[in-house]
Amino acid sequence: MTEEPHIPFRRDPRLEQNRRRASAEGIPDKEEAKPTVAKRRDPRLERSSRRAGLSDEPQNVPEHTSSPDQGSGGGRVTSKHAATPASSEAQSPATDARQLRRDPRRDRGRERHSTSSETSALRPDTDPEIRKIDDASFWVLVVPDAISGALSSHDQDTIAVARLIADNHEGGVIALAPEGAADYGRMGIDRLAPFPSTNSDAELRLSITSHILDALGPKHVVLPESAYGAHLARLLSVRRGLPIATGVTRISEAGWARPTDGGRREQIVAPTPIVTIAPEAAELKLGPAREARRIALPAFPPLESELEDCGLLPLDPQSVPLQEAEFIVSAGTGVSDWTTFEDLARVIGAAIGCTRAVCDAGHLPRHRQIGASGTLVNPRCYLSFGISGAPQHLQGIARCERVIAVNTDLHADMIKRADLAIVADAQVVMRSLVDLLRPAR
Repeated sequence: MTEEPHIPFRRDPRLEQNRRRASAEGIPDKEEAKPTVAKRRDPRLERSSRRAGLSDEPQNVPEHTSSPDQGSGGGRVTSKHAATPASSEAQSPATDARQLRRDPRRDRGRERHSTSSETSALRPDTDPEIRKIDDASFWVLVVPDAISGALSSHDQDTIAVARLIADNHEGGVIALAPEGAADYGRMGIDRLAPFPSTNSDAELRLSITSHILDALGPKHVVLPESAYGAHLARLLSVRRGLPIATGVTRISEAGWARPTDGGRREQIVAPTPIVTIAPEAAELKLGPAREARRIALPAFPPLESELEDCGLLPLDPQSVPLQEAEFIVSAGTGVSDWTTFEDLARVIGAAIGCTRAVCDAGHLPRHRQIGASGTLVNPRCYLSFGISGAPQHLQGIARCERVIAVNTDLHADMIKRADLAIVADAQVVMRSLVDLLRPAR
């Protein structure tokens, strides 16, 4: 094995030349005059060591002394460290700093967690308590329709307006409604007068409402501007001789706003004892739970009246305007069997609607068009066949309570909008529904 040759260190001739020139001019050499600075200690490492208990005493700060026997190049700096009775790990330079260093963000997180845990342990349950009103400054009676035991969106708007009227002057809300139709406490109801949902007799509701007026003396009676609510409100106004404001769209401190002159103007009227609320007049917001205490109503004897309630008259759904229809079946370009489509609408008793493309193709008249450029509808149920869901059409059904869509495209916008989606061919689904429902009719 041959020994590698020794290569001498190569010196920089320019550096040698500069040194000789500086020596001739009396300038001290920078390399020789450069003081030797003691190794600086890491205060974070020392702090971590003290926190971890690795050292019994704090580390001494280095003492710097300068020797006066140096020339103008400056004195030499030395460092003196006092010996500390620390462990060998603390004194050893090979100590792993990563083990001693603590993350301040993690420490702050631990402190916050421990503080919040201690606070939550000492603090009682923070769940909001049920708000109770024993003696309200005044009462507001709300009478929703609650057809078939369920609250419609119009009923919820009416309850929201009643709550708003009561909150303006620290009042309470009484609801005359079916007991199990909704969570009345979360909806802002303080008292609940249960009414059987199967009974739609206006005279019976009028008698119960009159009893509540005599017993509790509510300042306002709020009803929806609907077929049931409007009829009951007008009967109550005539029988009790109370002023009424109909179709109110907005409640404010200045008064109650209602449309007039065919909806082209807005009239501000003073608050009246009886008021009917238009759809979308307010938005129901679930707030803190209220008591919804049940009010015991007396047993009302059967009313003797010369009028007999025979129920709703049979009506051709196609004669009802689309904006007033409760059930609409609508067709898009995906429908090709128009005979089956009309049979289905006749069997289920729904009004017929369509998209703009269907009207342009001449399959249905223009007054059947639903959308931003057609009719805005708000039925309780909207059944669509073969509609992809253009933005203009979706604007027309924005207020529908339930949307059922039948389409072969899983990613269609109408499928995304629907509460119930059926990914299948429209013709097959329509024929199946007709075969299933026709015997029942």
